[in-house]
Amino acid sequence: MSSKKGDRRYTQQVRMLWRSVAFLDRRMRSRVLEMLQNWRDLAAAALANEDLDDATRRTLKHFGNDVGAAIQRVHREGREAMAWGGNEFINYPLNARIAIEALAVGIDEHRAGRLDNDDLYRLLDVLRIDPDTVPTDTDVPEDTRERVRAAARSGQALEIPRLRNQADR
Repeated sequence: MSSKKGDRRYTQQVRMLWRSVAFLDRRMRSRVLEMLQNWRDLAAAALANEDLDDATRRTLKHFGNDVGAAIQRVHREGREAMAWGGNEFINYPLNARIAIEALAVGIDEHRAGRLDNDDLYRLLDVLRIDPDTVPTDTDVPEDTRERVRAAARSGQALEIPRLRNQADR
């Protein structure tokens, strides 16, 4: 098997694969992790066979190491901002995911009674997205405010434009 580790495109695709797995819902992610751990265990058991030739032993070691690295990557990527929110957030820039996560968790903490209104207002200010305190000469458009109020009152999702792929531009 030829190694593609030096191929930049391949590396990006592998990274996206494991990020996609990390951003899956818990049950699906658990199934993938269980499968990977099973493969790692099978490779370790096969390595215990003393009758292996050097090439097979080397292949099994590489495979076991690659599977172990994949497991670590899923765990690491699963701690990224909004990974708990699912694959919908995988293509959002990190700074946007951090802000969205802070707002979502802040609102959830408010709902649970662990933050009060002033805490939420400070969070907006800390994130530099409070329309009342961000120094700008542009106001939030009234139609934006209306759409947000309507979505909040009706429970209907806001229309979120999808990020376009570079090839689509």
